[in-house]
Amino acid sequence: MIKYFIPGPLIQKYPSACLYKLKNPRDELPNNIVTFNYANLMFQIILPFSALDDDLYNRNLKTEIPIAPLRIDKRWIDEFGNYTLEILDQSSSEEKIDESNDVAFTMTNFKKVTAPNTG
Repeated sequence: MIKYFIPGPLIQKYPSACLYKLKNPRDELPNNIVTFNYANLMFQIILPFSALDDDLYNRNLKTEIPIAPLRIDKRWIDEFGNYTLEILDQSSSEEKIDESNDVAFTMTNFKKVTAPNTG
């Protein structure tokens, strides 16, 4: 998981999620990447186990993951500074005992946004 922090004023008042799908299946990249955006944070996660990614797993390929589009431009960076990113390692072989991993949230603040068909 990649965590991005974008300095400056609040960028996004409500949480949102975006799914990015690979345009060219011959590229040696994961087929699905999702981002979760809220305030000045964005989390980018590769969605595993797509049948289209079987070749990546079978050959144990290492690849560079592209950065999902950030909702800032050069003017934003010039005024507030560049984003920072941090790789968050979510893997562990350590068993967690008596530790709650529950996260509660509601979907009331999400709204469906349909992108225009660009053909």
